[in-house]
Amino acid sequence: MKLLFTVKQLGKKKPLLTKKSLELPLEINQERKLMDILEVIVKNQVQSFNEKREDQFLSQLLEGMPISKSDHQSSLLNDDEMAEQAESGKLTFGHIENTKLADEQKAIQTMKEAFDDGLFAVFHNAQQIEKADQLVCLQEEDEFIFIRLTFLSGSMY
Repeated sequence: MKLLFTVKQLGKKKPLLTKKSLELPLEINQERKLMDILEVIVKNQVQSFNEKREDQFLSQLLEGMPISKSDHQSSLLNDDEMAEQAESGKLTFGHIENTKLADEQKAIQTMKEAFDDGLFAVFHNAQQIEKADQLVCLQEEDEFIFIRLTFLSGSMY
């Protein structure tokens, strides 16, 4: 099943992550708890991150690109590469300094704690879902919006 999702942050006009399509192993017209859906999304994202990290690291090894900070050669980006990366909001030379892979169970635990603590809000087709055990009936290309909630800090004076 294909789901769409966007990540936004309060106070920002542009989303942190533009609408993205995600193919997930979920069934259409099946009611699932929000937390189950979020776990599937987190597992998918961790797997994608780890695969990308492994592919980049392997290509660095094969191409002889610098892997550590002590080997400080850097390749330059051309205008097209910079424009493409600017669309995503992050410019990078593609070098991986930290080769540690994401831990799926830790990522799921972090997501659960963040949801319980109210650090992000979840909207399914423009309807806010506030409880982790709330049932959601999924349809093809349903849209989820995740909004990061940040707290103001500092003195009033």
